[in-house]
Amino acid sequence: MCDVKKFEKIYEEIKFLQPEDTLQLVLEAETEEQRDFYEMVGNFFATKKAKAGNRKEAVLVKKPKCDFVAFYDNTVEFERFAIYKNGKSVRMARKVPKWFEGVF
Repeated sequence: MCDVKKFEKIYEEIKFLQPEDTLQLVLEAETEEQRDFYEMVGNFFATKKAKAGNRKEAVLVKKPKCDFVAFYDNTVEFERFAIYKNGKSVRMARKVPKWFEGVF
């Protein structure tokens, strides 16, 4: 039996992570499993925010010119599919949305 109160406290801390926090966690993760977990957490909260704002379509952006950029798509469900650091791709999902093909 797990300590439910312990995990409730962890959730209460995690739910206040900002997108840049989850991006930092992804970029600094030591293992692929950790990266996948942090991406999943980021996607979960981004999806909640998107639903709350009733966002209907993805926004196309130009090639990033900032330190960190995360690309999201909501074609099927709202999820992150690419991460760029200093204008270079550091993480790309296996399945990239069609609208992103040829953008870079």
